[in-house]
Amino acid sequence: MDLVSDFIIINNCLEPHIDSADPNYLIRFMETKQTLNKMIKVSFEGYSDSEEYIDNTRIQVEDVFQTHYPDSEGKIVKKQEKEFRVTFLGDWTSPDDIDEEVIRDICQSNELTCHIFMDCKMNKSYYYDKQDEFVYP
Repeated sequence: MDLVSDFIIINNCLEPHIDSADPNYLIRFMETKQTLNKMIKVSFEGYSDSEEYIDNTRIQVEDVFQTHYPDSEGKIVKKQEKEFRVTFLGDWTSPDDIDEEVIRDICQSNELTCHIFMDCKMNKSYYYDKQDEFVYP
């Protein structure tokens, strides 16, 4: 099944956007939602009220992340007024498939936090302003 490229994040789960005029809307919505939420999600989060800063950060994060994971799909989500999130979906089988050095470098370079989710549950996090280690819930 092809994944929709447009989604929103609600409670760390992805909700697909599918044309509601489609006669099979509900079936496609549920199938896509199940597929999306079984995937591993890598989410970089930051704070800024500058759209230009958010755009530049997104570009930098996407460039580095997609150099290592070219098949991943990224999307920027503005959570609240000053909070933003750049989330990537990929075909990883486990959060351990994602190189912690890549995450660490992106977070340190852009002053971001990273959370890795599996099945809508946080698996591990990295905070650029804390000790240089990953945190497991």
